[in-house]
Amino acid sequence: MNEIILLLAREQGGQEIVKIAYKDYVNILSNIAKTLPIDEESKKVFEDKIEKYVREIITLRIFKILKNEKIPKNTLDFEILELIDKIIKIYEDILCGKIVLDSKSRVSVKVLRDYNLDLALAREFKIPQKLKKEEILIMPLRIAIPLIVLNIVEVKF
Repeated sequence: MNEIILLLAREQGGQEIVKIAYKDYVNILSNIAKTLPIDEESKKVFEDKIEKYVREIITLRIFKILKNEKIPKNTLDFEILELIDKIIKIYEDILCGKIVLDSKSRVSVKVLRDYNLDLALAREFKIPQKLKKEEILIMPLRIAIPLIVLNIVEVKF
């Protein structure tokens, strides 16, 4: 557990997002495995503490993204933090009026490249399965967000 506490202390101690190297991650997992109690009651208390520390680390890292801190490219969780950053920017654009939703939380999007949605998903949300480049569509925000993040559609056009 001390590896988690050390990471938490490093994250609390600086303005920038701490780089988590793969070896740091392996050390954390190894340390948890070595110190995990055997009896069920102690194991549950231990796991609860680990989850509490991990949640605090995640909260700090997201808070630093909100403060526009740069995400280290070679951190283990780069893609997760980048995704969170993109979602936050979409949320900001919605509240600032740069992205406008209708009363059903749908948004107009422009398709940037041909893409085939899952058929069941397309049917459920009543949108075309085959998205064609340059097409303009209205789709639920919950479908648009991942497509925006993946650069399949854009909302500012």
